[in-house]
Amino acid sequence: MKLILIIAAGALLAGMIGWAAYDTDGFRHSLWGYSQAEQKKAWAEYQTTVARSNQRLDAELLESSTRVVTLRHGEAAGSKYRKCHSEPPTTKAHKAECERLDKQKAREDAQFEAEQKKHPW
Repeated sequence: MKLILIIAAGALLAGMIGWAAYDTDGFRHSLWGYSQAEQKKAWAEYQTTVARSNQRLDAELLESSTRVVTLRHGEAAGSKYRKCHSEPPTTKAHKAECERLDKQKAREDAQFEAEQKKHPW
């Protein structure tokens, strides 16, 4: 019985040593957790990834909104809409035009949503 316990303990110890040699970080993380530096680095990578993802989604949203405005009102209105949302308006006339385009698009989008709710699908 004593021999079986010694053999089992030896096998367990050999397995732990093998695990530590094969995957040092995994072994350390499993037993003692992550260090502050590792946590900060992982959080920074997460925030960078989220920021990149949000930038890409914002660019895709602007592109699709510009496409909608272009299809509804023509190429000139589409390029004005893109300019309004990619560069800040500089003059009062430009700002007023951007506000007009945004209000018009919001009104048309609301109309479209209301029509879609009427349908049974």
